[in-house]
Amino acid sequence: MTTPLIVAIEPNPQQASHLRSIARRLTVTLLLVESMARALELLNERLPDLILTPALLSRRDDVALAERLRGLGEAAAHIHTLTIPILDAPDPPPHARGMLSSLRRAKVPEAGLGTPVIDAFAEQIALYLERASDARPAHPAPVGVTEIPVPIEIPVPIEIPVPMAPEVATPDDSRFFDPEQCRFAALLAKLDEITREG
Repeated sequence: MTTPLIVAIEPNPQQASHLRSIARRLTVTLLLVESMARALELLNERLPDLILTPALLSRRDDVALAERLRGLGEAAAHIHTLTIPILDAPDPPPHARGMLSSLRRAKVPEAGLGTPVIDAFAEQIALYLERASDARPAHPAPVGVTEIPVPIEIPVPIEIPVPMAPEVATPDDSRFFDPEQCRFAALLAKLDEITREG
């Protein structure tokens, strides 16, 4: 079994430090980059199982990542993306109100453990990695090579030439030629021919 790979786009050194500690705890390979451009370059080398993006990712970078993953096709179908929360929030002032401030005051991290936010994020990463592992293809295609779709052959209708029936002159209608009668006679002749062959 291969070690799961995470690519994290995180320019903040403090956040990056927390991500490294999560990676050690989960025993995964973590590639930290500071920009989306570098992350997209890494996708040419090896496909990760999870891409961690900063909360304030620009729309342009978001679109670039989505297009790159879409361009990889089936090879990237197992890759998940996850937004990195603020992992090192400062302690709230004593007069702060709200649910999050009361949780921060109530939970004091034990020795050797991270804050509740870091622990919850580590659990979320583990869940996403498990999903990626289940969805990963057994024999992944090489990076940068997408499957070439096989064109579907659409049968071209074959036109069967219908012979024109000889013009039949009747005693009372010898001067006029009716094309409808001629086509009908030709169709009847073709049906007779098909019936004899079948």
